[in-house]
Amino acid sequence: MEKPIILIIDDNKAVLDSYSKLFSEDFQVTTCETLPDAKEMLIKDIYDIAIIDMSFPDKPKGGLSLCKFISDKKIKTKSIILTAFGTLDNYRKANNLGVSDYIEKGKPDTNEKLTESLSKTLDITFNKIDIAKKEIAEEILSIKVNTEINISDAYHISLGTLKDYITLDKNLSKNITELCLSIENYFKNTANNVRPLNYILHGHPGSGKSYLVKCLINKLYTHKVSAINFNMASYENAEDFLPPLEEIRNIQISNQYPLFFIDEFDNNSKNYPLFLPLMWDGEINIGHRYLKLGKIVIILAGSKNTLSEAIETAKNMGNEIKSKSTDLAKEVDLLSRINGKIIQLPILNKEEKICVFLFLLKNKYKHLKFCDLNLLKFVGENNFRYGIRSIYNFVNYIKIRKGIAIGNELNINHTELPFKNVVDLKSTGLIYHFLEHEKEGGADSVIKLWKRINEENQNNLVRFA
Repeated sequence: MEKPIILIIDDNKAVLDSYSKLFSEDFQVTTCETLPDAKEMLIKDIYDIAIIDMSFPDKPKGGLSLCKFISDKKIKTKSIILTAFGTLDNYRKANNLGVSDYIEKGKPDTNEKLTESLSKTLDITFNKIDIAKKEIAEEILSIKVNTEINISDAYHISLGTLKDYITLDKNLSKNITELCLSIENYFKNTANNVRPLNYILHGHPGSGKSYLVKCLINKLYTHKVSAINFNMASYENAEDFLPPLEEIRNIQISNQYPLFFIDEFDNNSKNYPLFLPLMWDGEINIGHRYLKLGKIVIILAGSKNTLSEAIETAKNMGNEIKSKSTDLAKEVDLLSRINGKIIQLPILNKEEKICVFLFLLKNKYKHLKFCDLNLLKFVGENNFRYGIRSIYNFVNYIKIRKGIAIGNELNINHTELPFKNVVDLKSTGLIYHFLEHEKEGGADSVIKLWKRINEENQNNLVRFA
């Protein structure tokens, strides 16, 4: 299980250092000395708990103002106030702002109480992913009809691993958290001759590999990490590799840290020898040019099924590899150079499909807070061919009827969707994003699913934001 992430805000650096040392074994600790920086960090990144000092030099009750900021912005971080001013009035104000605990500092048992408070607060949130999945399953995917459905907590939990990235998979959540920490620590290492840090992202086409890296870079921006992207599908010869490598050098010159994202690296196994020296030494020869890149993070993204076999074989490397195919041997050779981790992006479960759909829908209609129950059931029960990419296409096909203005509610009756009959559905490219169209019955099975859901349920609205 990944370590919970806490943010400690105090203007006294000695206090921050003390608490960092106290909690670093059980938590991922980030510290901050000013209120403006704390607000920026709380908006940009996701923390399980914020420990906030009450008093700041320019604001005697600045801690309460930060708690109000967390409440007003609907940030899901739990907060604990530390104060030397333990008045009843301050306690009431903190309680009204949703503060989880209010602890007087400078007492002999302050650290003990703070440790207990952290454990108590995390007891509520530690299994939040399981709780979120259960809530969505009970409120949306069951037959039960509820006039008041609210999954806003579950929806926000799905965004809790990485800002703007949806997952309700505990293993993936753990891997992403570890990936962020590994990259931060790698670039903090001041030792010379450090090997590149290499990772692999493996998932089905449309599983959101490049989007995950984009969200990752947004999180690591404050650590001066910049991404360079290259897609091997466009690769023709080694010269094509020169522009991104030059860009890496320019990033390093500007005192930033490069993350080299190579998408569809498994497009052609004949290209693997190009990666090997780069992954091992951070060096590469192209024509008459020798480039030494030094400290760099490399993320290879692939989707071929053969990679899964190579991953299993690489775990048990031995003489049996010689009897395998040449391509498999090449993949195993490449995988043996991975000193980070191989991260598998799983197929979206029903609850995740709903959350991804709502996230994309809210990006399209900024003020949306409610969505039609039947629409969410349809998304949850459908089998989308390309995962996130297919759901994105579905969202784009949602058209609003003329004369209707979308405020904070989306009702099916306000939309035009191609599910009236098979002819309408087949006339759109959307049909190729449903796996059912390949089965017996084809597009008709998609139409039947849509009609069944609408016959079984009332047109209730679900609150998600």
